[in-house]
Amino acid sequence: REEEDKRENIARIAYIAHHTYMFATSTSTTTPRNAAFSHAAQRRRGGHKHYGDFERTTTTTTHQVYDDYAFIIKATRRPQHQHHHQRSRTGVRTRSTTATTGSRFGGGGFHAFAADAAKGQGNATLRLWSSNPEEVSLLAILRCVAFTCWTFALAVPLFATMCLMFPLCYAFDRTRRYALSFVNDLWAICSTTPFVNITVEGREHLPRQDEAAVYVANHQSFMDIFSLFHLRRPFKFISKTSNFIIPIIGWSMFLTGHVPLKRTDRRSQMETLKICRETLRKNGSVLFFPEGTRSVDGTMADFKKGAFSVAAKEKVPVVPITLVNTGGVMRNGKEWMMRGGDIKVVVHPRIALSENADDLCEKSEKVIKECLVNNS
Repeated sequence: REEEDKRENIARIAYIAHHTYMFATSTSTTTPRNAAFSHAAQRRRGGHKHYGDFERTTTTTTHQVYDDYAFIIKATRRPQHQHHHQRSRTGVRTRSTTATTGSRFGGGGFHAFAADAAKGQGNATLRLWSSNPEEVSLLAILRCVAFTCWTFALAVPLFATMCLMFPLCYAFDRTRRYALSFVNDLWAICSTTPFVNITVEGREHLPRQDEAAVYVANHQSFMDIFSLFHLRRPFKFISKTSNFIIPIIGWSMFLTGHVPLKRTDRRSQMETLKICRETLRKNGSVLFFPEGTRSVDGTMADFKKGAFSVAAKEKVPVVPITLVNTGGVMRNGKEWMMRGGDIKVVVHPRIALSENADDLCEKSEKVIKECLVNNS
């Protein structure tokens, strides 16, 4: 009985935290999750207690059970991709989706929070505060809500300013767009300063603002771009196309001239590399994350050659950058929690010009990996 009361209280907390977040970020209420809640409520009006089934394709196995207070998700890893029906211990029939890749709670958002809260054991422990990224912290959730609201509050007036500046920038500074990049830098610095301490080491190794260069960095977290804007350099970075439709923030990315990419589209990949080469020829700078995507567990993946092929062909320097502890502040797959801490951006000396892309890739990966080990 005590165990049941405990789980009931945890479910209530998950429900309250979820709706607090939805209200703070002005998220539409017509989501599949809310539709499932309504469906379950309608089925309960007949006097019988039923549960609404809801399938969500993620990188984890997902069992969703809707009760009187909240939804509970149990996430487990499975070795292969499959769809199957099964019954839980309570006899509730659920449908699950499994995949071979992804983090244990890679579904993200408050789905993952409910999973962690519902388990209440092992690595997913609900606490008021914890610096362990594996544990669910209520204060970290509230910090993330505050950060999100503050970021969007700053973005609205700055985006209006960018809209006014854009015609002049496009006419006279189409490649680097200094003024718009300055607004981006100002936004990132003001957004992060109240919540996390970001320091830059090796600023003397940065190329001049009007010098073409390829910046390469490890990729751990949503906080990586915020941290790199502290370099105050007008680089263009590559981002997946879906990010450009995010209200205000995605639109400002478009105005600044960042490069969209459809990851699964070979033609889009070639077009992206073409745009990057043209930017470098006009003395602009480009930022790449050679891993291709964010690290699932904080371990740096092998670098891909695309960025270094561009640098070798255009004969521009490669500047390796190590991002330390961005994943500790905001874990990949758990962007709904933000912990306090220090983030370090380490700028390494540029790598000598070379026409050998493999050599540039190997040297950059070695420098960044060694710095991560030394700061671990």
